[in-house]
Amino acid sequence: MKKFLAVIPARGGSKRIPNKNIKLFNGKPLIFYTIKQALNSKLFDRIVVDTDNKKIAQIAKKYGARVFIHPEGNLYSNWVRGMHKVKGKFFF
Repeated sequence: MKKFLAVIPARGGSKRIPNKNIKLFNGKPLIFYTIKQALNSKLFDRIVVDTDNKKIAQIAKKYGARVFIHPEGNLYSNWVRGMHKVKGKFFF
């Protein structure tokens, strides 16, 4: 059976709304809704939040995602399209 990985990019920095991924919306951090949808879809064997922020990482783990942490400032620029190489396969 083919396995699928969901990678959710979640930068800590934002020019317009700092820490927007952990801002509360209806009592939950925004990142919760993305993780919840990925889990509820039943399409993915693993859900990984790719972040440069320890607080986002803690919240992502709390809601059932695995976490890959980058050093601050090394995650993405505003213009990167989010390409990852995971176990020899590319994800866009």
